[in-house]
Amino acid sequence: MNSYLDIAERILEAERKPLSARQILAKAHATKAVPRHLHGATQYKTMQARLSEDILSKRDHSAFFRPKPGTFFLRKFLDDETISEEYRRPIAARRRIRDLLLGPALSVAKSAVGDVFAHTDAVLPKTICGELHDRAFAYIDPKNVPDDRLLIWAVCVVVRGHDILTYRAGKYRDDRDAFARKQTFAFSSLVQENARSLFDEDSLGIRETALKSVVMDLDIPLRSEISNDSEIPCELMTFMRGTHPAFFNSIIGVVVVECPQWFEPTTRRLSLNEVRWVSLLSPRNNTDDLDPWSVLIWKHLSGHASQRLTQRQRDDLPHPYSG
Repeated sequence: MNSYLDIAERILEAERKPLSARQILAKAHATKAVPRHLHGATQYKTMQARLSEDILSKRDHSAFFRPKPGTFFLRKFLDDETISEEYRRPIAARRRIRDLLLGPALSVAKSAVGDVFAHTDAVLPKTICGELHDRAFAYIDPKNVPDDRLLIWAVCVVVRGHDILTYRAGKYRDDRDAFARKQTFAFSSLVQENARSLFDEDSLGIRETALKSVVMDLDIPLRSEISNDSEIPCELMTFMRGTHPAFFNSIIGVVVVECPQWFEPTTRRLSLNEVRWVSLLSPRNNTDDLDPWSVLIWKHLSGHASQRLTQRQRDDLPHPYSG
């Protein structure tokens, strides 16, 4: 018994009825099913979060479901007619907006990147992730950014061949004037310390954070497929900082994901509107409808796609973002 999910499964199986996270933990403590390493005054909040995240990420493959808000039950009992039918009706609970970042976020000292962006708005990942000393980075309160630091945003863009996925931000997303209701390519999030793992040490956790953002925002099970880079290329491509006020205390790390051919985002999901593919090779003279980050992303990726197209015509490369 070494995790909240294990505890919940054991208690719900024994009780054979839906329980809240608080009730599950109360039963677990009464039967001494909670190990010593799980402790704290708000354990039930952690239990609720773990169960909710498991249901959200795995959906029908989760061992759990909600028969009503705030309660949980086991999916294995859905067809068990010895259990009351009201306990066996899952509710459809779609998240309207991605969870906000809680806790400190990754930042970099302005002095460390001042010269880097002095004459360009885009630099290679190794310039930030590889050449800067760890002392340049710190995790800070994103609501109180010191004048000498820049927040680092993980921004995922989804491409398929020479097309890029775009959508219009809904009212439940970024409400800053420069971003609200704008067309955008960005699936973005600030970067927490726990994102910098053994699997994502070389990109400071930016790649992992960006992947989570796009998986959650598009509500598709890309996690297992993305982990196989031979099938779906995914890379931290560049860091960007522009002159627009939207970049005043931020730089963005742009992660490019090559979309699987089977996925077609044609339905309205979460707070995403007008989801469609746009060709990176088509001229775009008017960028007034794009948010400031997407203006730079478009400039960089459309130029990159044009260069790759020329190279493909010479060398017959398999697709524009490989190699």
